[in-house]
Amino acid sequence: KAIEAFRLDRKLSKHTERVALTADWIGAMLTGKWATSESDGACNLLINQSRRQIARTWLDEVGLVSDLIAPVLPIGKALGMIGRPKNNNEWLEVANKLAGYTLVSPLGDNHAGGLSCGLDDEETLAISAGTSGTVYRLADSKVQVAGKAAHFAYHDGINLQPRRLLLSMLPDCCGSRWQSFLAEYQGEMDLAEFSELALEVEQNPEVQVYVPQHTSDFSGLPRWDRLSLPQKVASVFNSIAQDLIEVIDSMMVEVTDLGRPQITKAVITGGLFNSEYFLQLIKLHLEEIHGLTVFRSAKEGKLASKGEPLGALVNAAASSYDSLAAAIEDLCPIAKVG
Repeated sequence: KAIEAFRLDRKLSKHTERVALTADWIGAMLTGKWATSESDGACNLLINQSRRQIARTWLDEVGLVSDLIAPVLPIGKALGMIGRPKNNNEWLEVANKLAGYTLVSPLGDNHAGGLSCGLDDEETLAISAGTSGTVYRLADSKVQVAGKAAHFAYHDGINLQPRRLLLSMLPDCCGSRWQSFLAEYQGEMDLAEFSELALEVEQNPEVQVYVPQHTSDFSGLPRWDRLSLPQKVASVFNSIAQDLIEVIDSMMVEVTDLGRPQITKAVITGGLFNSEYFLQLIKLHLEEIHGLTVFRSAKEGKLASKGEPLGALVNAAASSYDSLAAAIEDLCPIAKVG
């Protein structure tokens, strides 16, 4: 968003003191030190991944003066100790609670989402059906790829592993579209109740319609007003699943090097998978088309479907385990979907 803003207004840099990612700005408020976290910076196109430095040439070309961006801080490296703010009382309460802790460079949302799905090997496909929906897999950095996925150096505990890449595809098709439907319906039922309604509907194109991404005017969809509420719910679920499945299929063939390990299992997480109807749609495709064994998060409590916070927890605790795999197994348990 910052890049787009500077692209549209080339004079904006003259009125800007600093450009920072949200987590890095919070870090500066708590420690007084500025840095650009490597993982989040790569996710937001501020960092050249091959050199792991600020992408100065490209940023300057689009009008975002690179001198406004703080130097890169590698993942897991200490930014500084949290102390009492000198001139910013807004952060006093938070700083007092965290005083004495050392703040380290955090993960970006792509890495955190992958970790929270239990992603630590090349045989796993991770699928998050959260606000936007994201599909992940790992690959050796030297393999041949189709080039449709975003590539990030993969994080392993405290250090990046240049020999592995995190491949990510973001269809932007999941929770946001569901929330648009909820806003249109303005009902009081929860996801499970809507899911029960959808289970009443037969899989017949004549009683469902396709709901495009970013739909806000549902009444403008063909035949929408003639559908019952269960048919409308099933239409939304099926439309989201259809778009997510297209991305899944694309990610399954992203690694074109036949000598690499093949995907054998899928781990699914994210809020929409709390719908039994939606879960079965994706599970059926993964099993019948790709022959995968399907697992879901077995985490209980509020973090069960919160990918980024759970991934951040793994990052923070990884140094206390023998390996990243051990941290994931303990903090992100999974169970086979029946």
